[in-house]
Amino acid sequence: MFDQHVVETFLQFVPLYPKGTTVTLSDGREGIIYENSGFHNLRPVIKTLDGTLIDLMASDNLNLTVITASKDEVFSPQEAEKDREKMVNQRRYRIMVVDDMKTNLHMLREILEPVYDVTLLKSGAQALLYLQKNEYPDLVLMDIDMPEMDGIEAARQIQEMTDRKIPILFVTALCDKNTVLTCRSMDAAGYIVRPYKPVYIKSEIKRILQGYSEV
Repeated sequence: MFDQHVVETFLQFVPLYPKGTTVTLSDGREGIIYENSGFHNLRPVIKTLDGTLIDLMASDNLNLTVITASKDEVFSPQEAEKDREKMVNQRRYRIMVVDDMKTNLHMLREILEPVYDVTLLKSGAQALLYLQKNEYPDLVLMDIDMPEMDGIEAARQIQEMTDRKIPILFVTALCDKNTVLTCRSMDAAGYIVRPYKPVYIKSEIKRILQGYSEV
């Protein structure tokens, strides 16, 4: 019914499965959309929760299909239009991600970049230097377990430098009592333990940014 060239051009700029969307495969595995351009518009590359990449275009995976988005991310045209209007009418929030693991930085960039402006830094020292020379971000996503300067100390120095104006969301594999109590004593905006689903970290960031914008 439609011109083939127009349809192909449309799919190139409006993928069927947006990057960062949580999906379920026909074999029951869950993951996020990792690549969705070119030939991958209809059969994207999926990154599972354990980090495995599954290319649905590969011959070994032709029996697999994306059966649905996660129940937490069911598509709603009305909600999508509201989100689009907000993105058009409001500036994009800036998020600074601090983590010494390159894989964690890349994963968070894939999850967040469709909606936010993301700055990736590999240490607390880099984060402090960045804040001295650049405009403050709207939120800091801070890993706790880092060498030389851990996330707790980096967060303390950031709070002192910025007069506690930037909310800090800790992301870590540590979940012991002392770490949790330390984060609470610092009045952190939140605390997320790995492994986590992308939809959860996105909802936490949205909750924090909306709360601070209302203050």
